[in-house]
Amino acid sequence: MSLPARSRPGRLPEFTAAAVTIAITSTGVTTVSPWRDELATRLAAGRDLTDLWALVRTVDLVHLPYYLLAHTVLSVNDSITALRAVSVLAMAVTASVLVAIGRRLGSVPVGLTAGLLLAVAPLTSRYGQEARPYALAALVATVAAWRLVIATSTSRDLPEPTDAPPDQRRQTPAPAWAWYAAAVVATGAVNVLALLVLAGHVVFVLAARRPHLRAWFTATGTATAILVPFLLATSRQSGQVGWLTRPDPDDLGNVLSAPFGGLLLPAMFLVAAAAVGHRPAVILGVAWGLLPPVLLWLVSQAHPMFDGRYTVAALPGTALAIAALASPEPLFTSGLPARLPSGLPARLTTRLRGGITALLVIVPVATLAVHGWPAQCGYRDPASGHAEDVRGLTRTITSEARPGDAVLFVPYHLRIVLLPGPYATSADPDATHTAADVALGRGPAESATLTGVDVPASELTARLAGQE
Repeated sequence: MSLPARSRPGRLPEFTAAAVTIAITSTGVTTVSPWRDELATRLAAGRDLTDLWALVRTVDLVHLPYYLLAHTVLSVNDSITALRAVSVLAMAVTASVLVAIGRRLGSVPVGLTAGLLLAVAPLTSRYGQEARPYALAALVATVAAWRLVIATSTSRDLPEPTDAPPDQRRQTPAPAWAWYAAAVVATGAVNVLALLVLAGHVVFVLAARRPHLRAWFTATGTATAILVPFLLATSRQSGQVGWLTRPDPDDLGNVLSAPFGGLLLPAMFLVAAAAVGHRPAVILGVAWGLLPPVLLWLVSQAHPMFDGRYTVAALPGTALAIAALASPEPLFTSGLPARLPSGLPARLTTRLRGGITALLVIVPVATLAVHGWPAQCGYRDPASGHAEDVRGLTRTITSEARPGDAVLFVPYHLRIVLLPGPYATSADPDATHTAADVALGRGPAESATLTGVDVPASELTARLAGQE
């Protein structure tokens, strides 16, 4: 929908979506106990670059780009909260880019609704409050979708926004596809499995009035060629997901229902959007939101890699698909004005149109915000918000241990909760661990691992002799 020149909202919708996302996602960001993966970020990124490089040669190479960013953040503020702030900002910018996607598709209301739906989604708070790269993956995947919409609209296969800057209206296809390829490279660098969003992209390209398949294949082929060395190197560490098992249908259902704290109500909005919503937004949103988790689930039947956090990059697509309902154009083009009393002033008709648009924005956002409230509260629970109460554990150990006591971690990687160094969980910053890690042989930095290496079993037996 093109707005009249005097009512064009400028960039206020983008700023609104970002501000609401920050307000919601940052609420309680310091409350929830970190879990072990967040401590892994803190311990890996806190090393100097030489030790970090030695670490990723054996584990977590897939997270190297994120660790480098986290390393920079920790050089300014040495805390888990500072790392979480990166995720908060990433989700806020993601919401803003969703608005830009709607604007480029020709409907600012759809874009604003998508950004606000992302803001109120419980899953946004869950991963927007985590010191891991998944919020950043959502951001770069959304930027890639935005650049795709721009690239496919340069030849007017999609409506040209009337308020688009002149440089965008004159943009030639080649630079547009080059920017898209760069965004795909960034997506793969931040999270390899986020590249599954490309399945949604090809569906959108095929649905264009004049498909850009050749340009799309050229751009994605170039991006993939750039990523090949990184993809091959990370594949050698595939044992990191060796703990995952083959998912069942319930696992897929749980992932699909996670974005808004349930599946039934969002599904109803999706059906309504598909019936009368903004067609390009429906196509892109549904393909982007559903195909990555479904494809990952199917692949995981043979090679288990299925976990909800690996599909966070699809979350903005779900928001966009539901937001497609926020376009009044189908109502007006279906003959609604003809059913209105004749002789209505033009100003009243304009106000009616604006009122319908406002309702189409407010109703899904408010409904899903209320629907997701229990999940929002659950994700902010100090002990169970991130599934592990590391603060409670460390508080117990540091308060109950007596001089000479020992602690044994089984399996060994659980010792990450008590590794020495700047303690970022704020459980008890002044506490001194008096319980010795009785099985530790070589420390993390010395062994180029995240959690160190245990002593041989024979030596451990001798160490345990006489210990309480």
